[in-house]
Amino acid sequence: MMKIKIITCVLFMGGLFVLAPGFALGAFNNISFPSGTSVVMTGTSSINLSISAGAKMNNMVVNPTTIVFILEKDGGGTSSVTITSSNGYTLTTNNSTVATCSGNTTTLTLSGPSSTGTTNVTVTPSTTSACPVVVASTPASTTTGTGGASLMAFAPAKKSVAALVNPTPTTPAPPQTPPSPIKTPPACAGVTFTRNLTKGMTGKDVKCLQVLLNEDPMTQIASSGVGSPGNETTLFGAATLKSVIKFQEEYASEVLTPVGLTKGNGIIRALGRAKLNSLLAKAP
Repeated sequence: MMKIKIITCVLFMGGLFVLAPGFALGAFNNISFPSGTSVVMTGTSSINLSISAGAKMNNMVVNPTTIVFILEKDGGGTSSVTITSSNGYTLTTNNSTVATCSGNTTTLTLSGPSSTGTTNVTVTPSTTSACPVVVASTPASTTTGTGGASLMAFAPAKKSVAALVNPTPTTPAPPQTPPSPIKTPPACAGVTFTRNLTKGMTGKDVKCLQVLLNEDPMTQIASSGVGSPGNETTLFGAATLKSVIKFQEEYASEVLTPVGLTKGNGIIRALGRAKLNSLLAKAP
């Protein structure tokens, strides 16, 4: 990009600084910009402007704080020039042309007259921002009162004292649904524990006993194979014995303590039968 700095080395004519970039002069649009050009104004404040590539005009006169574009129209065409400020500076004109903003860039496009002739457009740049500034929201601040309670102050939104002192109550969590009762297993249909059970015995009540033991992970007979859930048998074997001991110790306060025992012995007696029957009675 060509860069032109307007300082005392430019031509001084009639009290005006005249930009003479060395382009060839002709009958129409004496000045043209084949590439983008940067113009630095060193008046009250240093202002950097850009003239877009392809701009053409009759002449351009630079004062310390203004630029005068001499635009024309004749049989060869109409002058046009686009000026931008990447700093979002204000670009005002002496006619109705208004600059636009995109992000932080100000753009001003000028065109020659609508009929044959010339017109002068004066552009006055200033370091005042023409583009709106996006202001981040102010974070909440916390003030601690004399009672130790914290009041939240929000900006710019306002909250009433009532809303701060009596905040909207939170919705309580729904109560937990109690676990569903044990359903009566098919193997236990019509079964009531009426006899003592010990290792070596067989019967439908033994199979129901194994099913009930498998309902509880703490007393499960086996995880797979014979005696596992779905594979219960009618034989009270060694694996069943071990699970009955775990069952007795799990419910020790009901089946062991009342008879003075502290360890399970693997024999289902009256208190053990009563506990098993109570489990069956709870099933729907």
